[in-house]
Amino acid sequence: MSEEGGEVIEIRSGVIPAARYANKLRRVALVALRNVAPKDVIIRDVSELNRHLYKIIVEERGYGKGDLIRIVVKARYDKESNKIIFSEPVIDRFLPESELEKICESRLEELRKQYEERVAEAERLRAGYERRVKELTSEVERLRGVLREIRSILDQVEV
Repeated sequence: MSEEGGEVIEIRSGVIPAARYANKLRRVALVALRNVAPKDVIIRDVSELNRHLYKIIVEERGYGKGDLIRIVVKARYDKESNKIIFSEPVIDRFLPESELEKICESRLEELRKQYEERVAEAERLRAGYERRVKELTSEVERLRGVLREIRSILDQVEV
């Protein structure tokens, strides 16, 4: 975000339930920007930001109301256009340890299954290659026998 046209102010929600982000950001923005922009402009533009955040938090990421999040966004008041210009928000989600453990255990189980499937596939391929090597070894031995017979016949013809 460019700093031309006004002071850049960082607005932080702190860690809050996702259901409370709009209220919290409005209150924080009113305090942080009170000496920079008119109150009606702050309320109008933060409402627009909150609509944008809703799309990200609920529609794109699918966070639940109780999920803990933190939002950080930079704001700059542009006097010429009488608008607050916001940077792209940074939204962090915080997971309880128990939920994180469940996610890790689930992922670990998926990886174990993939590993076991690949080991089984490798074993199946190895067994197939061993079988093919035995077949080819038998074929080579058979051809050596045929070659010996041919040499024997040639030796008899030359005599």
